[in-house]
Amino acid sequence: MNSFYYIERTILFLVAVVILIGIVSPRTIWMLDIGFLIKGAEPTKAALVVTRIISILAAILLVVLVKEFF
Repeated sequence: MNSFYYIERTILFLVAVVILIGIVSPRTIWMLDIGFLIKGAEPTKAALVVTRIISILAAILLVVLVKEFF
């Protein structure tokens, strides 16, 4: 196996971790994306729901792509 294989697997793992964090704790993703820009900001319920939905869709897409290419 070449070094690209390990880089590819590492990137997939990191993407999967970020997606899982988005599903389990959308507030964390919101804070990393927008929250640090605004002092004392709190996410709305809608923002958290949208973040969770996007994370679930990204997880589905990741699974489909991994099955397709591997």
